[in-house]
Amino acid sequence: MNDVQNYERDQGGTLYDPRVREAMTRFAEDDDQLLAFEASAAVRTAYHSVERMRAQGSEGRGVSAGALDLLIRLDARFLITTPGLAESSLQAADVSRVRQVIAFGQARDTVDFADLLLIAPAPLPSLDPSVQPALRVEDGDVLTHEDLIWRMCELDKHVMLEKSDVLLVTWPLTSTLPLTTLIGLALMRGSLVVVAPSLAAQELSATIHDFGVTVLTLLDGAVQRV
Repeated sequence: MNDVQNYERDQGGTLYDPRVREAMTRFAEDDDQLLAFEASAAVRTAYHSVERMRAQGSEGRGVSAGALDLLIRLDARFLITTPGLAESSLQAADVSRVRQVIAFGQARDTVDFADLLLIAPAPLPSLDPSVQPALRVEDGDVLTHEDLIWRMCELDKHVMLEKSDVLLVTWPLTSTLPLTTLIGLALMRGSLVVVAPSLAAQELSATIHDFGVTVLTLLDGAVQRV
């Protein structure tokens, strides 16, 4: 807590540590990735602090509930830790959405941060959306990325999804092309998607009410606003 005066706020009002931001900028490709790195560093710091307090009287019994709650609330996907905390971090990964644990040193079942620094940057593969396969449908036809984007654009002319929409999809999961087109469009627009295949008619009204559904799929394949 003695270092709180070293934190600053950026133009978006986000509190950050200038030293951490300067270090993470070396590895981040854009602002979104930079914020993800900083969030992970913050989780690691908070986790370390909580573990230190817990260790004062807990005799090293596993991961604290507070640390796990922090990981879950932040929806953390990877942890940056030290070899001494690697075992506790791996325990946290087992009961949260963390998928990778990075350690500042060698530790079992973790990625050594030093190894990441040795990875040479590589160019992204060049993809042609007009020929790159994106989806194989039931009849064996293969659609390209360009085909799917065209279908989404045509569908959006009638549906006009927005970020505030809640889409309820009741079509069977075997409807590969319609599902991919509609859900892909919804996610592109930032809409919330609720998938309930073959939803019973008597449950429809309650589902619409509970989730605040604004757009609904119909049995005949149409999509309409509620």
